[in-house]
Amino acid sequence: MSTQGPGVRSRVASRVAVCLVSLVVASSVPNAAEPTFVGCYAKRGKIVLADSLYHYVLTGSAIELSDCEVVGRLDFPDVVRRKVSFLNCTFTDTVDLSGVHFSDTLQLRECQLKTHASFNKATFGDLVNLEGSEFASTASFLFARFEGSAYFHSCTFSDSCNFVLSKFDDWAYFKHVRFRGQSDFSNVTFRGWTSFTHARFTARALFNSAAFLGNTSFGEVHFTGGADFAWSKMKGAVDFWHCSFKGSHWLPPVNLDNVLKRDLE
Repeated sequence: MSTQGPGVRSRVASRVAVCLVSLVVASSVPNAAEPTFVGCYAKRGKIVLADSLYHYVLTGSAIELSDCEVVGRLDFPDVVRRKVSFLNCTFTDTVDLSGVHFSDTLQLRECQLKTHASFNKATFGDLVNLEGSEFASTASFLFARFEGSAYFHSCTFSDSCNFVLSKFDDWAYFKHVRFRGQSDFSNVTFRGWTSFTHARFTARALFNSAAFLGNTSFGEVHFTGGADFAWSKMKGAVDFWHCSFKGSHWLPPVNLDNVLKRDLE
């Protein structure tokens, strides 16, 4: 016997109905991806309606899209069991994957996210690869849990990004990332190897009370908007080799002999 109340059943039925309607609409949109219910929903160079992706994930399909434009607000069911991959895709509306548990790989490589993206309280049970993606608006990973490796290599955050109270259990790779808005890593726990090598922070960078439990590199990072590491914990080997700082800053009590303290205010 189902333990779901009438309100829950009503919401699920409503959501599925919306998905089915979106599939009908998709068939009338020029260049829209035709619905094909298979083990892996794969498309290239198409216009894809976000609501249809919800339905494919709900029915157990993997997602592999490349060079596509995803139209509409993107969200997924609470549990995603198969791989989801977007390569060189554009998201024109909000991406809200808050609270979703990803059992398999999530890949958003070289994508353009035009509006707000939220991964608050999401759990990533496998690899997360966002390499080369551009976040044009705010991005939030508040309370997110990365159980596998997390690759943000060469991402651009044009607005503020929020990782407050998130946890990285494995590699956290932020090499060559451009942080153009305020970046907040307060109370973040980094358990594995962590790299911010060659990253650029042009607005304030907050690492208050962050815990770096594995080896960490801030080699050749430029902080030009100020940096705050107040009360951060550095348990592993920490490298600030050839960093440069501008603006007000508070640095952790580690060996800073190789830090380039240029233009300090």
